Amino acid sequence: LFSTRRRRAPRVAVHWMVDVAIPNTDPQHWTGLSATDLSAQGIRLQGLEPDDIRRLLSDEGYAQMKLRLPGMRPPLPLLAAELRWGLGEKPNFYTGWLFSKIDADTLKLIDNYIADHPQDLIKDPT
Repeated sequence: LFSTRRRRAPRVAVHWMVDVAIPNTDPQHWTGLSATDLSAQGIRLQGLEPDDIRRLLSDEGYAQMKLRLPGMRPPLPLLAAELRWGLGEKPNFYTGWLFSKIDADTLKLIDNYIADHPQDLIKDPT
């Protein structure tokens, strides 16, 4: 049941940066993490160490992100994501994020990107 629920949405392999807000900074500071795959439900990021990742979470437990799809021009879509898992060692520490606050226009951009890149679809083992 878990893996079925987790993989309802198609996902594609990607290779670009995502900006993640550093909470409680004024002016707002951002750090970049490398995106490795994307779906309409969430994103997998690579970089930093576990303690540094936890520092990116707000008091409510979310991270603010600016999503960078290739060809996008500023302003970049702002969304919130919940940390669901972390795995690995530095420099290959991976984190899985579930989108929690994302607008319909950004979801449409993600869906269109996935539809336009069928060659990058990640197939789950059966």
